[in-house]
Amino acid sequence: MESLFKGYYQPTPEQFKELWEEGTFVFDTNVLLNLYRYKIESRDEVLNIIQQIEDRV
Repeated sequence: MESLFKGYYQPTPEQFKELWEEGTFVFDTNVLLNLYRYKIESRDEVLNIIQQIEDRV
């Protein structure tokens, strides 16, 4: 049953760890355009995070 309704089940801690370590990040246009609306500090923080995961973007 779980395989049919994966969206209704909470991932295990191991599954979360695997997602964070191996997942691919995809940013939509809103994320990128909102960088112009953020305060400079917030924008720099977001860009720093994106740079940290750049091999998985």
